[in-house]
Amino acid sequence: MKVKQINKVKVRIFEENELKEKLCMGQSDIDLILEYQEIFPELLQDDIEGFIIDARKLHSQLKLQQDFSHWIKNQIKNLDLEKDKSYTSSKTNCTTMRPNASIEYYLTLDCAKDICMTVGSSNRTNKETKDISKMVRNYFKLMEKTLRNYEKWITIRNPEKENAKLMKLKIADWCDTNGYDKTLDVFYTREFNLLNESLTGLKAQGIKSYLNYKDIQTREHLNSDINSALDYLQKLNISLLDANISFEERSKIIKITCDNQYSHLKIN
Repeated sequence: MKVKQINKVKVRIFEENELKEKLCMGQSDIDLILEYQEIFPELLQDDIEGFIIDARKLHSQLKLQQDFSHWIKNQIKNLDLEKDKSYTSSKTNCTTMRPNASIEYYLTLDCAKDICMTVGSSNRTNKETKDISKMVRNYFKLMEKTLRNYEKWITIRNPEKENAKLMKLKIADWCDTNGYDKTLDVFYTREFNLLNESLTGLKAQGIKSYLNYKDIQTREHLNSDINSALDYLQKLNISLLDANISFEERSKIIKITCDNQYSHLKIN
């Protein structure tokens, strides 16, 4: 995710390639995320809890004709919303643009979804607003799922990075034990290519060409299933290095493991 300042607040927003590569999302879902994440950036702030959707912004986005203050009061009444459970409110400070104090309302995500559903199902709602309310509600639901999946990706990727560092140390120890020059990159490259190729059918360069990314951070472009499998193979390889198994024998064990457990993850 990249950091962007929206409404004077720095938030992390998704980029198209990571939604496609890391989370395996379809193009229609990607387009919805990209369209609305900057309209409702509250969902992307770190450590957000509780009342995060600005009701005034939601009202504006739904293109409702009714005055905001009357509309939100009707929503609270008609949906029987409880203060401090479904919404909270506070008075704004007076400004030159808004000389009279007004009341701002902030909704829980579930409350915002319920309001979108109610607006969309009302007989008094025009087609444009019905369509928008459905799209906004779908965005809220999709973003919840996307953030959960991204968090899952992070919880897999972070320990994988640490185990990659550990495997490098074990390769160096193995080189020392067997009288090889541990400063040569070839020993490290072949180990990582062994894992990549055994699992996906492609070395790092082949994966780069297949996914068409520009940097050299291969695993940053792989989904949770592939990274999880690679981490398992790293740990297996670490144990084989500790046992001073030859590269040829390690290769056989790694490849058999991939054929038996991870054949569905082949890219090529």
